[in-house]
Amino acid sequence: MSIDLAQTRPDDEQLVDIARAAEYLGLKVKTLYEWRRLRKGPVATKVGRLVKYRLGDLRAYVAAQRDAA
Repeated sequence: MSIDLAQTRPDDEQLVDIARAAEYLGLKVKTLYEWRRLRKGPVATKVGRLVKYRLGDLRAYVAAQRDAA
């Protein structure tokens, strides 16, 4: 299933994989893995062995960064 994050506004509970999360944030996947190791960045969820991000958490992270600036 492919999600076009630029054109859709799915429910905030929608889970996306780490590649889509990195695309949404304008980062490299490697950066998100490093942030997870350092316990920083947006909240992630493990589904089995897969790392997933809720769109609501990604939006909240971006909003918090804007407010902190």
